[in-house]
Amino acid sequence: MTEVKTRAIELINRLPDDKMTYVLGILQVFEETGALETGANSPIKTGEPRGYQRLLKYRGTLNRHVDIKKEYAEALDEKYARTL
Repeated sequence: MTEVKTRAIELINRLPDDKMTYVLGILQVFEETGALETGANSPIKTGEPRGYQRLLKYRGTLNRHVDIKKEYAEALDEKYARTL
């Protein structure tokens, strides 16, 4: 067993049972997304689209000439109909 796994098991053994539900949830997400798979079937190695990779295609699409503060103030005014 690697040193990292040994350390992880030590930390898990110290957790109270009510906190183990969080750890179990995290591990289930890893399992569902294929992050626990290794070898040729791993989605990361096979090049299957991952959430992060899908997000990268939107990088840099924000119009740099937009006044963010002005847009935010207008959105607040519209949503909450601020009156002075």
